Amino acid sequence: MNKANLLAATKLSVPVVKKDLIKLLLIAPQSTFHQYWDLFIMMCALYNGLTLPIEIAFEPAWMELNAVSYLNTLIDIAFLVDIIIVFRTTITGNDGEENTDQKQIAKSYLQGSFSIDFLSTIPMDDIASLFLEPEIADKFALFGALKLIRVTRLTRIIRGLSVDRQSKGKLKLFKLMFMLCLYVHCVGCLWFYLNKIDMTWVPPQDSIYSDESERPFWNYGLFD
Repeated sequence: MNKANLLAATKLSVPVVKKDLIKLLLIAPQSTFHQYWDLFIMMCALYNGLTLPIEIAFEPAWMELNAVSYLNTLIDIAFLVDIIIVFRTTITGNDGEENTDQKQIAKSYLQGSFSIDFLSTIPMDDIASLFLEPEIADKFALFGALKLIRVTRLTRIIRGLSVDRQSKGKLKLFKLMFMLCLYVHCVGCLWFYLNKIDMTWVPPQDSIYSDESERPFWNYGLFD
């Protein structure tokens, strides 16, 4: 083989090797790694759903501990990595076959839940606290509630799990119960947050009742 033929064969083999390398970096949704990763993201979403309303409404002191801050940062990074993993996860085509086309995978995700995942991943409140004055950064605290959108990933995760139909049905029932509890949890925290701004639940008692004995028991406010 002369030098020209060897050079031509090398040029032809490079794209093939590159394409094979890209395919090796893809992740099948049924792989063990992807299943465990989805379970990890599910636990992170459940944690955010429970703690974020408490953090915004009650501002407990334990949320300012270094260990909790490190945990929240780790979870933020995990959701960012999850976006990258979704871009590297193969999809199922209309024919039921596994699709490894990079453009089709990216197009499917961009047209799907990418915008929701992106908005819920960027920690706007933390970024504001780094670059803005504390008085101004406090106004961005409510942007942290966007992280609650992360719980919507439960639908995608449950749909992609490689389990039998009965187990998947139980997971869907669990998701429904969790969403109902999360709704009640968020409404309760929102009610406390709104009343914390006004610092009162009811008008002062002396403007309604002149005699303490006439005041009904249900009229006692939290901040009275």
